[in-house]
Parts: sequence; C-alpha cells; structure tokens
Amino acid sequence: MSAKWTRSDEVVWEELGDETVVVDPRTGARWSLNALASALWKRCDGSRSADELAGALAKASGRSLRAVRMEIESFCRVLAGTGLLHAASAGLPLPVAARASGSFDRILSFRQLGLASGPRRRPSPRGNSGPG
Repeated sequence: MSAKWTRSDEVVWEELGDETVVVDPRTGARWSLNALASALWKRCDGSRSADELAGALAKASGRSLRAVRMEIESFCRVLAGTGLLHAASAGLPLPVAARASGSFDRILSFRQLGLASGPRRRPSPRGNSGPG
C-alpha cells in the first residue's frame, strides 16, 4: 500500500502562474516548484495515495506507471525530508532526503530559494550606485 501524502500545516504557499512558492515561516526557507511539482503539491491533501496520483499522471502523460510511481515516491520523500510533506498513512519509512537519479530532476523539480545575492556592504558616500 502506498502512502497518502499531506502538506505540512506549518508552511505557507502561493501559486504564481503554474508554479508555486512554498515558505517555511519557522526557518525562513523558501522553495520554488515547477508546474508539474506544483500540480502534485496541490493534490497532496491526504485524500489520494501516491499510487492514485501516479496513475493519473501516467495516463495524462502517456508514460509508464512504474516510472511515474517511482518519481512521485522519490519526490514526496525528498519533500518529506525538508518537512514540507508528511505521510498520512504507514507504508514508507521517513524521512529520506536522498534524491533519486533519472528523469526525476527534469520532470518534478523544486529548488530552495535564497533572497540575498551577495554580501551586504555599507553604502558609499555617493549612495548605492558606485563601488564602496
């Protein structure tokens, strides 16, 4: 039996077009989910098993059920390792933070975001437009 994944109640998320930004207010960590990962994220409400999610995705994409199932399980385990998802039913040991190899990175992807672009400097006497 596959797990039913549910989003953590402690994170906030916002849809931006077909992508999603997820923020953990406790740590300030932020993630960006691509369109497919965003669609999966929205469906992780504990009402569907990973097998049901994989079946729907395999049918829609024309890919093999086995490949899609492995990608979804790997993806959900990675998100569980960050605290974004929880398994709503037994069946999978948690957390597993290692990523699976293969097409997973190209299809379901998320990346941690940072807001800073470099070290902070004091403004120069001319303002922020020139070298300090």
